[in-house]
Amino acid sequence: MFKIGVALLFIFFLEGSHKFYVSTSVIEYKEEEKTLQITSQIFIDDLELVLKKDDPSLRLAPDNRKELIDSLVNQYFEEKIKMQSNSKPLKLNYLGREYKNDIAVNYIEIDLEDTLEKIEIENKLLLEFFDDQKNIIHFKHKQTRKSFLLHKNNSYISLDL
Repeated sequence: MFKIGVALLFIFFLEGSHKFYVSTSVIEYKEEEKTLQITSQIFIDDLELVLKKDDPSLRLAPDNRKELIDSLVNQYFEEKIKMQSNSKPLKLNYLGREYKNDIAVNYIEIDLEDTLEKIEIENKLLLEFFDDQKNIIHFKHKQTRKSFLLHKNNSYISLDL
């Protein structure tokens, strides 16, 4: 009986039944360059799930339709990540992505007109798919780094700089 229980437990872990849902975004404020540089990391299979709602034939790593995928990923980030400063929305400029192991590393930049005094960030990446999704944000400015854990019940932060 013990051998059967151990075998079932082993199979349970092999099946990948325990998966965690997390994205990590680093937002670096480059005051001299008047930009916010964003690197957002998402599991490839989770990003692929997002894209397949529009077109079930899409595949990532390697991409099977790069221009369409770029457009859809850009659109998704624009829908799910909202930022504003001084009550003005900030425009995301999606630069592209690369794959590292099972992670899609996405690069985004925001050009700023003014110096940031306060920034508001909403991150709803993947919240529509996974109830236990967590989105980690690391905000860097000069020598300061602040980290935040966002989720379904709290997807918004406000920072005074």
